[in-house]
Amino acid sequence: MQDSDNNLLAEKQANSYSETSSTTKNPQDQLDDYMKHFGWYQIVIILLTISAKSTTGIQATLPLFSVHKQDFKCDVGNVTGINESLLYEHDDPVCGVENLDFCRINVEYLESVQNKSIYTDPNGGRIGNESVTNRYQDCENFVFDKTGFYEHTFTSEFDIVCGNRVYADWIKSCYYVSVILSVYIHGALADRFGRRPVYIGTGIGLLFATLFSAKAWSPESYVIARMTVAYFMFGYSLVMYTICIEVVGPSARSKANFMYSLIYGLGTFIMSYPLASVWGSNWRTLEMACFWYTAICMLPTIFLIPESFRWQLIKGQPEKARVLIHKIAKKQNEKLYDEKHLDELIIQVCKQKEAENSEEIDAPKKSMLTIFQHPTLTKLTFKMSFMWFVNAFVYYGLTLNAGHLPGTTIQNNAVMGALEVPAYIVMYLLTDWKRMGRRGYMGVGLLVASFCIICSVIAIQLGGDSCEADQSTKKVYELMAQIFVYIGKFCITGTFMVCYIWSAEMFSTDLRNTCIAVCSIVARFGSILAPFVVGFQDIFPGFLGIVFGGFGLVAGIVAFQLPETLGKDLPLTVEDAELRYSMKTKKVRHG
Repeated sequence: MQDSDNNLLAEKQANSYSETSSTTKNPQDQLDDYMKHFGWYQIVIILLTISAKSTTGIQATLPLFSVHKQDFKCDVGNVTGINESLLYEHDDPVCGVENLDFCRINVEYLESVQNKSIYTDPNGGRIGNESVTNRYQDCENFVFDKTGFYEHTFTSEFDIVCGNRVYADWIKSCYYVSVILSVYIHGALADRFGRRPVYIGTGIGLLFATLFSAKAWSPESYVIARMTVAYFMFGYSLVMYTICIEVVGPSARSKANFMYSLIYGLGTFIMSYPLASVWGSNWRTLEMACFWYTAICMLPTIFLIPESFRWQLIKGQPEKARVLIHKIAKKQNEKLYDEKHLDELIIQVCKQKEAENSEEIDAPKKSMLTIFQHPTLTKLTFKMSFMWFVNAFVYYGLTLNAGHLPGTTIQNNAVMGALEVPAYIVMYLLTDWKRMGRRGYMGVGLLVASFCIICSVIAIQLGGDSCEADQSTKKVYELMAQIFVYIGKFCITGTFMVCYIWSAEMFSTDLRNTCIAVCSIVARFGSILAPFVVGFQDIFPGFLGIVFGGFGLVAGIVAFQLPETLGKDLPLTVEDAELRYSMKTKKVRHG
C-alpha cells in the first residue's frame, strides 16, 4: 500500500481539474461524459499503471531476502582438532545449554592448536602440559551455512554479521529517507513539465538504479543503490498514480484509487512467489530477476501511456489535448460524438481553468504557520501527525519483521501481502458504516493490532523460547504467534489507509494538501525508524512488542479524541475548521 503515502499529493494534482460547486454540469463534466468516466481506454491505462505500481511492493520487501540472516562461524582456516567450546567466547546459557558467541574467538587457544602445543580429545578435554589463557578478540573472517535455501546472500558476501549487522538496518531505513525527497521533487516536476517526461525519466532512472543495486560492490554502494532505487521508484509511482486518477471521470475516481491501492500487496506477494521462491537463493540473481520484472512492467507504460490531457488543458495547450480527447471520445462514445461541440467544450474548459488560476494567484497565500494561529487546529494537527507516524511505524515494522517470525520468510511475506486485499475491502465497508466511521475504525483497528502484536511476542516467549515446552507445544505457540501477527498486519493495513481519507476530510480546503504533506513527512520518520526496532529484537526479543504495541495502544486511545468526519461537509477555510472543531470540544467538555 502503503507507499501510497503519495496518493493524496497526487490526487491534489488530479482533483483540481474536475471539482465544481455548480448544480448543473459545467464544461469539464460534459467533457468527461463524452469520453466516459470508466471506459475501455481508462481500463487499459489503469491496468498499465497498476502493473508498474506492483514494483513498489517488490522493492520494499526485497531486503528481507537479499540481506537475509545466515548462520555463521569464524573462519579459522584449515586448522583441525578444534573444540568450539574452548574457541568461542560464551554468552549466557540458554535452557542449560552453552551459548557460543561466534563473533569472538580465543586467540591464545587458536594459536596453541595451530602450534600443536595443545590438543583436545573428542570429549573436549585438554591433552598437553601447556596452559592456555583466555584472550578474546573479534573475528575478522567468517564462513556461512549454505546447506539451507539461502546459499549466497548479501549477508554472506560482505560479512554483514556481528558489528556489521547494522548495515542490514541501514539498508532498509535509508530506502525510506529517499522517499521524502522523491515524492515532492517529482510532484513539482510533473506539475511543471508534464506527466509523461517525468515518468519516462524516473522509469529509465529506476531501471539503471535496480541494475546498479544488483552489481553493488560493497555495503556502502548497496546502501546508495537502494536509496537511488527508492528515489526513482516513488517518483515513478507518484506520476503513475496521478495519471491513473486523471484519466477517469470524477464518478470513477474512488474505483480507480481502490484498484491502484490493492497492487502494493500484490507486489509483496509476487516478491515471495515466484521471485524469491525461484531465484532467492542467490541475492544477485534475485536482484536481476527484480530488474527484469521492473523492465517488463515499465516499458509498456513508456510507449503506450500518453501525456495527461487534463494537464495539457490546465497548462493552456488545447491543441495538444484536442487530438487525444477526440480519439478517446470517438471510440468510446461514437453515437454521441460531435466534433464541433467537443471543440467548443475544450475551449470553454481552457477558459475556465485560466479563470481559476487567476483566482488562485489573487487569493491570499496561507502556509502551515497559519494552523498554529488556531489552538484547536494545532492540537488536531499534532494528533493526526502522531496517527500517521504510528501507522507507518507499525505497518513497515510488521512488514520487515517477516524474517523473524516462525516459518519461512517467503511464506510470511506472501501471507502479509495477500492480507492487504481483504484489509482494504473491509476498511472501505466499515469506514462508511455510521456506527463505525473513520474514528471508530482507526481506534478499534489500532487497539486490536497492538493487542495482537503484544500477544504474538508473548506466544513466542512462552513457546519458542521456553525451556520446558516440548516440540508439539512450541509449534502451537509458534502458530499462534504467526496468526496474531497476521491479524495485526490486517488491522494496521486498514488503519494506515484511513489516515488518508480521514485527514482529507478533517483539514480545510485552503490548507488540506499542505497539512497532509506534513503528516506524510512525519509518517516517513516512522518508516525510517522501524527497521532499527526490528533489528534490535535480536538483542532484546520482547522489544518489538513493547515498542510497536505500546505506540499502537497510545495511538488507538488518541484516535477517539479526534472528530468524526463521516457524512460531514468539508471545512472550506482554516477559520471554518477552527470554529467547527472548537465548538465540538466545548460540547464534549460541558456536555
